[in-house]
Amino acid sequence: MANLVIATKLHVPRLRGDIVHRQRLLELLDHGAQSRLTLVSAPAGFGKTTLLVDWLATRKTAGRSVAWVSLDQSDNEAAAFWAHLVAALGGAAKELGQALSALLPPDQPPDRNTTVGLVNALAALGGEIDVVLDDLHVIEDAALFEELTFFIEHLSDNVHVVLGTRADPPLPLARLRARGELIEIRAADLRFRPDEAASYFADTAHLTLGADDVQKLEQRTEGWIAALQLAALSMRGRADIDAFVANFAGSDRYVVDYLIEEVLRDQPDDIREFLFGTAALSRFSAELCDAILARKDGRTTIDALYHKNLFIVALDDRRQWYRYHHLFADVLQAHMPPSERDRVPERHRQASLWFEQHKDRDEAIRHALAAPDFDLAAQLIERAVPEMRQRRRVAMLRSSIEALPDALVRARPALSIGLVGPLLTAGITEGAVERLDEAETSLRASGDAAVREFIGTIELFRSALAQMRGDIPAAKAHAQHVFELAPGDAYLERAGAAGFLAIVAWTQGDLDTAQRYWKDCTDGLLHVGYVADAIGTIYARGQISIAQGRPGDAEEVLKRGLALAAERKGYSLPGSADLYVGLAEVDLCRGDLAAAHQHLTDSESAGLTGMPQYSSRKLVIAALLACAEKFDSRHSFPVG
Repeated sequence: MANLVIATKLHVPRLRGDIVHRQRLLELLDHGAQSRLTLVSAPAGFGKTTLLVDWLATRKTAGRSVAWVSLDQSDNEAAAFWAHLVAALGGAAKELGQALSALLPPDQPPDRNTTVGLVNALAALGGEIDVVLDDLHVIEDAALFEELTFFIEHLSDNVHVVLGTRADPPLPLARLRARGELIEIRAADLRFRPDEAASYFADTAHLTLGADDVQKLEQRTEGWIAALQLAALSMRGRADIDAFVANFAGSDRYVVDYLIEEVLRDQPDDIREFLFGTAALSRFSAELCDAILARKDGRTTIDALYHKNLFIVALDDRRQWYRYHHLFADVLQAHMPPSERDRVPERHRQASLWFEQHKDRDEAIRHALAAPDFDLAAQLIERAVPEMRQRRRVAMLRSSIEALPDALVRARPALSIGLVGPLLTAGITEGAVERLDEAETSLRASGDAAVREFIGTIELFRSALAQMRGDIPAAKAHAQHVFELAPGDAYLERAGAAGFLAIVAWTQGDLDTAQRYWKDCTDGLLHVGYVADAIGTIYARGQISIAQGRPGDAEEVLKRGLALAAERKGYSLPGSADLYVGLAEVDLCRGDLAAAHQHLTDSESAGLTGMPQYSSRKLVIAALLACAEKFDSRHSFPVG
């Protein structure tokens, strides 16, 4: 998962020296640290992030560390979200070490085992830690929030979670509130009070205003910090401040738009061109800006914007990556001159090419779709399909392909076939047969050299569809056809077909054939690096050997699986725990109850993860073991 982590999102944003320190809120945050969760929830422009950064900068509790994640839309997928959180925790608490690195193997998506492992690792941490998730409102995935709920509710007392968001998240806030485990800071708390507004204008904005003018602005903005900032920018250099304050109409969006226009109007042409030209970028560097604007002054311009406080936020300590305040970016785009608006698609296209060149394919795809240059996006997605499949980035693959016009997807067999896999994973079979038929017809008509491999993949999906329908003869026929079509080096496709044939043989009671196909499936998966998937096939092979009355063969293959898992440099692969349960079953076959107990205990070791069936498998063997002990059997106990 290392390639999913953007390091700049793990840095606590830089704190300006001229902010208004809000002691009442800092004390409230200190009080909240004694609870399980602190929620800072308010619309854009209320200073949520600035408050949290100030609090962390003034929070000097000995032995307390901070894990910070600045979330964005790319984190609306479990793999990216948990990869960033685990990386942030690892950076904050070095002593977590291997316990964290084992939670997210590169070829396996996070699941409940990941969450449990993370909770256990944090519980074992000697010191206290603040976990800050900023901009949580960008997360919409219901399953992700379900895991986040489990994570928060099971944390030990040494961990405190802080959420910064524009909208209340779908978490059990009422339950946490009733238990006294939730501290809330909302818009009413965040609004500048008169004394804070006066301090801001005098000490931060360096404007000399009378008490009456400050009071009018504070009342008419209702303490909305963004509006006060915009008002301050508009008043700089004005000779008619009293008239401006008298005519200031309030804090609605139209007023904000007007103030932005006032701010932009006073900027030099080159600054305005830069702002409008980069407004569509969710994050930017000097090099990226130079590339899309065909300029060479990105570094000096960004520095000037930062020092002018023109709503630009540094994303890392080295000041290489930045973003605009979200509200500022929105208004820049809304007020963009027609000539600049016409250039936006090309800006996105240039950004896409730049990110692809710099090996950030997720951003490259996003900008290509935003252009919208669907042909470029299609090419990028096609290149990304193999990696996304291997990394189990099913949601990202599906959403990217579905963002393209369906006619274009159907015209490109690699994309149409690539979409079927995520749909089947989600249990969606409607239209899959038609897509596969269309793709095969198109491939055969093209005469492409890769036709055999692609059609082998098509047959593999047809076998999966038949199995989902319970049509065993069709599943077998399609799987066998894969071997006829897919070339010898199409290891993944041939391994998948072998797996389907193993299941068919197993259901028909042909254990020798099932064992042979499972071995072929294991070997193929290992050849292409799908170790986590191979672990599942090895467990199945152990089960078949037990059913065949060959506990020695089962023990040998299960231990080989554990050796493979151990080679993953600390990663705990899903299925590792199941292998220990399989060994406990072997022990029961031999009547070695003490060894069975030990292997069941080993399956529960910290850091080990199981397949979805792990819990039920463990309970069955535990029940059989209890029966064996109750009757004090000194002979082999019949299982399998």
